[in-house]
Amino acid sequence: MKPELIPKSCGLWEYAILFTVFFFFSSTLLFANNNPLITVSGTVTSPNDNEGLPGVNVLVKGTTQGTVTDIEGKYSINAEENDILVFSSIGFVSQEVPVDGRSTINITMTEDVQALEEIVVIGYGTQKRSDLTGAVGSVDVEQLQERPVVSLNQSLAGRIPGVQVNVNSGRPGGKSNIRIRGFSSINSSNNPLYVVDGVQLPITTQTQRSQAIDYINPNDIVSVEVLKDASSTAIYGARGANGVILITTKQGQSGEGKISYSVDLSTVTFGPNRPEVLNAEQYLAVEDLAWRNMEKFDPEGWAEGKWAYLNPALKRTDPEIFDSNGNPYFDTNWIDETTQSKLSQNHQLNFSGGSDKTTYSLSLGYQDIQGLYLTNFLTRYSGRVAVETEVKDWLTIGTTLNYNFQSENNVDFNDQIPRRMVEDFPFLPVYYSDGTYADNRDYPFAEGTRSSVHNLLERNFTINTQTFIGSAHANIKLTDDLIFRTVLGTNVITQETNRYEGRPKRQGA
Repeated sequence: MKPELIPKSCGLWEYAILFTVFFFFSSTLLFANNNPLITVSGTVTSPNDNEGLPGVNVLVKGTTQGTVTDIEGKYSINAEENDILVFSSIGFVSQEVPVDGRSTINITMTEDVQALEEIVVIGYGTQKRSDLTGAVGSVDVEQLQERPVVSLNQSLAGRIPGVQVNVNSGRPGGKSNIRIRGFSSINSSNNPLYVVDGVQLPITTQTQRSQAIDYINPNDIVSVEVLKDASSTAIYGARGANGVILITTKQGQSGEGKISYSVDLSTVTFGPNRPEVLNAEQYLAVEDLAWRNMEKFDPEGWAEGKWAYLNPALKRTDPEIFDSNGNPYFDTNWIDETTQSKLSQNHQLNFSGGSDKTTYSLSLGYQDIQGLYLTNFLTRYSGRVAVETEVKDWLTIGTTLNYNFQSENNVDFNDQIPRRMVEDFPFLPVYYSDGTYADNRDYPFAEGTRSSVHNLLERNFTINTQTFIGSAHANIKLTDDLIFRTVLGTNVITQETNRYEGRPKRQGA
């Protein structure tokens, strides 16, 4: 340090400060000169094919200095001999490698299985599910099997955000509909498009407001994908305007043959919150009170005997229903008389297996579902076979055949049952002594209807439905990353309705 550079006015403590600053900078330069930069290069490879992995981030830990591997997986970066390099890429486990004075560092990345996101095939390409949370919803087989339901629509209730499931009937598997994108039309159907293994089902509503998917055995379904985005119309046209539900059924897997059998047993009950209705004594008391009220609202007509013909005592003369004093012999609970708690059963038998070249899957199903109302039932026989074989290294073909026969008695084809079961007179019996039904119309001046039991036992609306879905596909491997797939399919739904009315009303009533 030259003396003339130091001001003459500086004291001892000023010299001490200048000496400290000079010593600090000198030490820093000396330390930097002892840790020179070296050029580190190498290749990052994939764990599967040991080929170069492009797009891997290489960063000097604790700094912003970094680079990215090129198309061959090679990189080059400047670092100190004690630095640590961090290698990271989406779908792979991040690795930290000390330099240790080396100029060449080659590593092989490890796949991060937990970080890999599910890929969804949406018709016009593949997307990560994280990019499609607002457009695609899915339900797997475990969720579908949690509920012992008859139709797919019912099993989807409450499963997918933005998918509304309305159940308008208590009969097994009936009158349920799905709304994915709201109500887009007044005159046309608002039903979504169902695609089963590449085969499109009819959109139109079937008999008794059912849908084509109601006749497919839900036990054969593996996964369900719901396309909620408007872009689904780019794949399926106007048929996909109300949303699309993609359904995948069971397929065979290579390996040792497997046989599985499952059975579900269940029963139905009315539940604790029953409608509160009057018993026989209460009903007759209300009827007496209603007639006596005529005196208050029309005193002149009452005095003239205008309402005498409505005197309840004059109507309670049937010896099969009332005694000589007009007291009822019966106190019928029509809710108990019209409902049942029978055992329902669901049996499924599956065979699957195959070799490295050919796989197969065969399933047989039988369902006997007893509804809450008397005579309400649903019986379904289902069979399904799927075979896929590798003909050449570049060609794989397969076929899927699905047949279902379903018979059901739609006792609620109108509102007569739920209405009548709370409106039937409690003082009437179910049957008279001669075996005929007791109906409300037998009571003078009452509404001329039949009882709920009469409607259930003497009316029938059976629908027999046969559903056949067949498809064939071929996968042509053009390159390792490009496969061309073509699917040919057909579906046939036939329905036969058998409807009849029961016996006439009681003779002489």
